Amino acid sequence: MAKRRTLLRVLLPLLTLAGAELVLRTFTDPGFGQRRLELLSWMSEDPVLGSANVPGFEAGGIRINALGLRGPELRDLASRRPLRIVSLGDSGTFGIWLGEADSSQPLAALHFDGYPEALRTLVGERAEVINAGVAGYTSSHGLRQLVTKLLELEPDVVTVRFGVNDLKISRGPQRRVEEPPSPWLRSLLYASFELRLTRLGLTAYRRASFLHPRPGSLKAVDLARFRENLERFVELSRQEDFHLLFVEYVLRPLELGEHPHHEAIYRKGGLPSLEAFHREHQRYQAVVRELAVREGIPLVETRDALTSSSELGFSAPDFTHPNAYGAEQIARALERALVELGWLPRAPADVGHP
Repeated sequence: MAKRRTLLRVLLPLLTLAGAELVLRTFTDPGFGQRRLELLSWMSEDPVLGSANVPGFEAGGIRINALGLRGPELRDLASRRPLRIVSLGDSGTFGIWLGEADSSQPLAALHFDGYPEALRTLVGERAEVINAGVAGYTSSHGLRQLVTKLLELEPDVVTVRFGVNDLKISRGPQRRVEEPPSPWLRSLLYASFELRLTRLGLTAYRRASFLHPRPGSLKAVDLARFRENLERFVELSRQEDFHLLFVEYVLRPLELGEHPHHEAIYRKGGLPSLEAFHREHQRYQAVVRELAVREGIPLVETRDALTSSSELGFSAPDFTHPNAYGAEQIARALERALVELGWLPRAPADVGHP
């Protein structure tokens, strides 16, 4: 009898949870817990990732595939191209930049050109390039996105470019997306993130503002956490057997001066001046360089290509996002690095040439 009561104590909570999950699956749709964002129409809130691209969205030059990734639908794993490259990052990876305003436009217009798209054109049939960039993402977002959504795609190469959103101090509710510090809690989250119960719990947590740091009190990702996130990318690359590339995150040169639009960007990030933004950004990028050297992770240099050529890789109003020319230069630097590392075959026209 005692054994039966013990068994019931164990089974009853499990059956209750299973019943609740069944009810939620019966009466909610797959987008449960998601709400469209007002400013970026191709994005929605996401209980697990904080925010995400809306699968199937297509308008204004933006196409989001069924997996919520910018670009065309992916090939099946069985019929994949020789190499699968996943590019993690923020809006500079996704492909957003502020173009020059003219007399007919009071504000600069948004343009959409991402370096993963330029890289996809460069590599052609040699590889499949996946643009996993999402506007507003920090390294914490990218880490959770990689574990929950992208590892199942079996990437051969993962490129990582973060830093600008990490250093910002949010003026809105700071609902942070971070890995749980406990490995046990981390494993539990990653094992259950697709359950509607988990999504319900995370949605309730995100909307309970009293559980989160007050606006303006903390960086989105402090420097110590930024380092930990990069270390986790390294750890995952070795566990899951993919190549990892860090991509240098370059800003428009400070000596080119300040545009009237710049103040809105750095003040929204909680920084008092453009110079302060650059200084803080350099601290974060120093961590990337340090870790690349220590762990033997290739770092793709892009500064000279974006700032030292006859054509600048940034528009005047935008000091964080590469413009179309800048995106092409980052793509070319990535292609060169991949070929030199022996991870990407040379283009057919280059075979036989040094």
